[in-house]
Amino acid sequence: MTIYKEPRKSGQFYRKLYETHCGPIPFDQTGRRYEIHHIDGDYTNNDPSNLKAVSLQEHFDIHKSQGDYKACTLLAIRLRLSPQEISRLSSQAQLSLVSQGKHHLCRVGLAHPKSDQNIYSVINVITKVVQSGTRKELIKKCGLTDNAISRLLTRRNKTQLNWKLV
Repeated sequence: MTIYKEPRKSGQFYRKLYETHCGPIPFDQTGRRYEIHHIDGDYTNNDPSNLKAVSLQEHFDIHKSQGDYKACTLLAIRLRLSPQEISRLSSQAQLSLVSQGKHHLCRVGLAHPKSDQNIYSVINVITKVVQSGTRKELIKKCGLTDNAISRLLTRRNKTQLNWKLV
């Protein structure tokens, strides 16, 4: 068990830990203090052997070579790279999240409302008739359009043409 493996309580915890075990954090030729990089990529692993002092440019290059475009975008802003380069890095970060199925707007596979393998149940709020089936089956059974069923299943609308998700 290591006492250093814990969530950061503040943004400076790992910097103080580095200074305690490795000495003062150096400055680069422009007078900017070095960054403290977590070698294994786990920012909660604050073991001194996992911390490395690097310049801002070196830190950017490390994350870029690892394909960590989210970190690259944040570092690019501090490096004052061009808006076009920052935008390109940000786009790569979002595309990476989408490809991994981790983007907050991306629901893939069976979790996606247009997947035709899920079974949904809807109720007619007037007649109290319940219908169950896949998305395509509900379109036929309930007389709903593709857009109406999408709004219903994604809960953007509580009711569509008197039908409500159960």
